[in-house]
Amino acid sequence: MKKKGKKGRNKAISKKKHSFHPGGNIILIGFKGSGKTSIGKGIARLLNKRFIDLDDVIRAMHRELKGTRLTIREIYQNHGRKYFREKEQHAIIKLKGHKNIVLATGGGAPVLRKSRHELRKLGTIIFLDVHPKAIYQRMLKRGIPPIIDRKNPLSSFLKLFNERKTIYNKLADIRVSLKNGPLGKNIAKAVNEIRRLERLEK
Repeated sequence: MKKKGKKGRNKAISKKKHSFHPGGNIILIGFKGSGKTSIGKGIARLLNKRFIDLDDVIRAMHRELKGTRLTIREIYQNHGRKYFREKEQHAIIKLKGHKNIVLATGGGAPVLRKSRHELRKLGTIIFLDVHPKAIYQRMLKRGIPPIIDRKNPLSSFLKLFNERKTIYNKLADIRVSLKNGPLGKNIAKAVNEIRRLERLEK
């Protein structure tokens, strides 16, 4: 059974049209609260790469355009979904030409087709797959985001989670299933999967 599972994982990677990015860039995708920022920083440290949070790029672009310092949530709430997704897409395009980076994206970054296209060009895409129960609990602790219906938060969350998971799975070069455990262990698992893909590409 173990041999079959290993073969299945390798087959899943080989079926992807997008191979390991020549610039060495790693793009992390996944639902909000899946640990993209904390795990991304750990991956960057272990693989000697530069970490970039896409939210930071969006905030800087907004500040330059509007002259106001807002959080990502405030930008979304004050200016709306369309404005936010446009700035998110522009932020991805702005990173074109960067090499040897680990980029943590927002949960909705791959929603637009154009953004998915730009992410594919930018680097190797890693989907950090965390159980919805763990993500939902984290979301409740941090505060319900504006994309979730406050009257029916659980059903709204699960609907959005399932919609986005389909997108994540189709887009990703690697899916890394993570448990709600120690951060160091999850970082190590992600790094091992990245190194395994690098070996397959040689």
